[in-house]
Amino acid sequence: MQGAGITFVMVVAQVLSVGLNTLIKASMSKGMSIFVYVAYSNLLGFCFLLLATTIRHRNRAPTPINNSILFRIFVLGLLSVTIQTLIYTGLGYSSPTLTSTMEDIVPAYTFIIAIICRMERLDLKLQSCQAKSIGTVVSIAGALIMTLYKGLPMTIDVMPNNAFLSSQQSKWLLGGFLLAVGCFCGSVSLVIQTWTIKDYPEELMLITISSSFSVILSFIVAFIAEENPKAWILKLDMELVCIFYSFILWLL
Repeated sequence: MQGAGITFVMVVAQVLSVGLNTLIKASMSKGMSIFVYVAYSNLLGFCFLLLATTIRHRNRAPTPINNSILFRIFVLGLLSVTIQTLIYTGLGYSSPTLTSTMEDIVPAYTFIIAIICRMERLDLKLQSCQAKSIGTVVSIAGALIMTLYKGLPMTIDVMPNNAFLSSQQSKWLLGGFLLAVGCFCGSVSLVIQTWTIKDYPEELMLITISSSFSVILSFIVAFIAEENPKAWILKLDMELVCIFYSFILWLL
């Protein structure tokens, strides 16, 4: 029964993720700054984590953090901003469908990295390893097919010229590349997070500190990359919906 509940939550999270990608794509087409969106989303998540951490540790001090752990937490924060920026920039060049497809290869990347780092043992005699290996190959192959092949639009009145097709294909390939790199960084982040939690089991404190680094770094990136001051002004439109939507998805 518990397993069914976990599966249900995972399915809901995946469906919501596709919906979020679609909303972000639509908001970007209306001028939403992806850098400002990432900064505000990280800030909202950090405020919630800070409140939760304060409540949890109000009667008990957290375990001290050494420099090695702190550096790893900083790397996690840096990777978080990198992942979000790459994924959403790739989404801008491609589509929500390709983005959702590429996000599905994160487990495949993670499996490969875990084997390289000797966190996972590859024994093809075991059915579980066989299933993981087949799933890895299928996931990566599917992502490659989605990236390298893009058909014509379903609704088109006039056949586009070769220059238009070449331009669209180049953007699609660039988007696929950025998404692939972002997903790879996501897998690296999961491996580092697992490694860090083994040495510092205060998960909530770890995520809160990592989130604080993400907020600082995302605002630095946004201030440098976003030239329009008006982009920082939040209105009751799709951008605000995207920020709270991503927060709800993050809670899952």
